[in-house]
Amino acid sequence: MFVIFARACGQCLNFNCVFILVLMLRQTITFLRSRGLSMILPLDDHIYFHKQAGYLIVFYSALHTIMHCFNLDVILEKNSLINANDTEECSPNHTQTCTATDFLLTTKPGFGGLVPGLAFPTGIVLVVILTVIFICSQPFVRRRGSFEVFYWTHTLYIPFWILLILHCKNFWKWFILPGTIFAIERLIRFSWIKSGRGKTYITSGVLLSSKVVHLQIKKPIHFDFHPGDYVFVNIPKIAQYEWHPFTISSAPEQDDSIWLHIRAVGEWTNKLHEYFKAEQDKLEAQASLTENTQTVVVPEPEPQSPIKRFQATVRRTFSKKDDAAKPIQPVYKSLTNASSSVGQLHNVASCSGDSYELTSKGGPESKFHKLLSSTKAPPLSKSLSMPDMQQNKHKKKERSLV
Repeated sequence: MFVIFARACGQCLNFNCVFILVLMLRQTITFLRSRGLSMILPLDDHIYFHKQAGYLIVFYSALHTIMHCFNLDVILEKNSLINANDTEECSPNHTQTCTATDFLLTTKPGFGGLVPGLAFPTGIVLVVILTVIFICSQPFVRRRGSFEVFYWTHTLYIPFWILLILHCKNFWKWFILPGTIFAIERLIRFSWIKSGRGKTYITSGVLLSSKVVHLQIKKPIHFDFHPGDYVFVNIPKIAQYEWHPFTISSAPEQDDSIWLHIRAVGEWTNKLHEYFKAEQDKLEAQASLTENTQTVVVPEPEPQSPIKRFQATVRRTFSKKDDAAKPIQPVYKSLTNASSSVGQLHNVASCSGDSYELTSKGGPESKFHKLLSSTKAPPLSKSLSMPDMQQNKHKKKERSLV
């Protein structure tokens, strides 16, 4: 009974281990999508089905291993036969006693496999590889800064398939067609990388809100795409060996460049956002440094004649003597004083506009003001050009009396 369950799980594993490979034939899927088969087949959900096939492989592998462990216990009890139901898989030396170590680690019993006796040893290695791939594929590994762990452990699929061909004598029949297509796609992709096809450069990177980076990439020659297509991007300054798919956000009619909008949600995308943020900070620092730098032009001194230099020297000398005199005391003149003296009118005029002029008592200006105030102003006479109104009234009265 244990053998029946083990072989049933094995048949399910034959299908799922090939189906998970078919779901990663990216160029084939792109070809089918361009032919309109996405209306019939869920080609855009191939990543989702790839994950679900992975869960089924882990489940059937665990059940397959448990059933064979129980079957091994039955075999060891019989102690003389390796497989009672299939005499073709028995070793020629089936009458000798084999221990559990012989079954699990050696080919001595000659039980199962493409090469007789490799079923149990290759099965142990396959369980270890599958456990590593499954654990490193979980979201807590991929989205917490360990995408490289996920990427490099996924390359274990190569020894996994090789060991799986040796583990099951019929698996190669399932694997030969999709494995050949997968190998051809890998060779084409490798040749494109070596030839530099699709190699381009980023013309600009703009930081948007919600940690989104808008990349404008120079459109490669003979690059054609349709709405909804995606591209694999590799930026060596971010990660040399990592390729990530992103949907093209620009229209196919745009000739000079293609646009990508990438949000920082993982290790690679966060590194991309930090890289362009650092570049933007450098540009802003250079711009601010250019604005704050001012060029000061020092005028050349004009040549002066000996006479002008002598006059300037005398002027500075007398100005120093005047500054050494008594301290300056402010004289505040009232703006409401309507006196008609010339000195006060001058002060009133000098105080107009809420500005006060300061004079010193011992200076030449104060002496000049005293001289003006000591002289008496001549009496004002009437202007001859204006008629005497009082005299005219007196003449009118005399005429009326006559």
